Amino acid sequence: MMRTPRFFAVGRAVFALALFGMAFAVTEGIGARPACAQAADTLDTNAKVNITVAGEPDITGDYVVDAAGNITMLYVNQIYVKGLTVAQAQTAITKALHKIYRNPQVLVRLISLGGISVTVTGAVATPGDRVMRADARLNDLLQTDAPTPQADLSNVEITHGLPGEVHSKDVINYASYLNNQVTAGNPQLRNGDVVFVRQKDAAPIQVSIRGQVNKPGSITLPTKSTLLDALQAAGGLTVTADPKTVQIQHSAEGPASTFDYDKIQLNPADSLINPVLRDGDSVIVKGGDRPNIFTVTGGVEHPGEYPLTQSQTTLADAIAKAGGASPYAKLDQTSIVRTAPDGTTKVIQINAADLSVQANTIVQVGDNITVTRGNPPAPKLNPLSIISAIGIIYGIFGRRH
Repeated sequence: MMRTPRFFAVGRAVFALALFGMAFAVTEGIGARPACAQAADTLDTNAKVNITVAGEPDITGDYVVDAAGNITMLYVNQIYVKGLTVAQAQTAITKALHKIYRNPQVLVRLISLGGISVTVTGAVATPGDRVMRADARLNDLLQTDAPTPQADLSNVEITHGLPGEVHSKDVINYASYLNNQVTAGNPQLRNGDVVFVRQKDAAPIQVSIRGQVNKPGSITLPTKSTLLDALQAAGGLTVTADPKTVQIQHSAEGPASTFDYDKIQLNPADSLINPVLRDGDSVIVKGGDRPNIFTVTGGVEHPGEYPLTQSQTTLADAIAKAGGASPYAKLDQTSIVRTAPDGTTKVIQINAADLSVQANTIVQVGDNITVTRGNPPAPKLNPLSIISAIGIIYGIFGRRH
């Protein structure tokens, strides 16, 4: 049923002039956007507009464009405005209201264009908050906020969820979209998304370690590895190392800097004591004054100290140097007392009766090897000998009677 107008025609004409003036003022005053840009701006999801209908306060007010692109007004229900300019939206609303009102006078004013709010962080040129079209995709965002050369485009994280909501995370291979147009690499963004572009992992470094370490040679380490990281990767210092003369040489001809391994262990976070290594660095660990020997005691033929004369001396070699095990040695109760680089000792129990264990146990400088001595077995009693002995005793004492 057509609603009765509340204004006379003259009154409506006056109000229309007022609306025209307001519209002119809005066009000039809102001027945060150039006129040409405003003409091109269209309403999007979440856009907010103020709709004034002359003489109709019950439908005059602010409206938000829903996810389907509609605004919902009393009496006329839904009006589709997504993608329309403000002027086009005003025409569409006026047309819809014509079904209810005889000659509706409508003014639509823009409050915000809407869209979705997205945050971009990480390896991009200009991280920050962005307002995007409701149908924007990842490529739209990253074309605007160009990734840096260090960006890992195969590992882009998108965290979904507004504050107070349950969050979920997707890891996107954006490079697959750029290179092969894989659609999964260009997902549609959602309101509240946080896009994090990871930085590529820096190339690993090569470091040479020589001297008194357990595993000398060239090793590969992650970037920003420290001197302690390198020494640990090389198996630590040997017992013959001088912990106070650990050196780093940055180039073949450059001077060497000396560091104290004991101090590094006490305060590894101090970069002055435990510096970050560079690619191509050489680490040199000098030897101390400790003799290059090991000791074998207990159930061996020739207990004593013996020199380490080969790069890898096994437990079998050590026992052989000591003349081999004595006849009643308890090889299954062999122990090694070993001194660590920091001076602490530990006891290692070994079943040396197992020849494979002997062959695979490496002796280190300073090791003290003890093979438990055994006792010879008690002589077994022979029954015939006992009878013979009794007979002899009886013969001796029997003659006296």
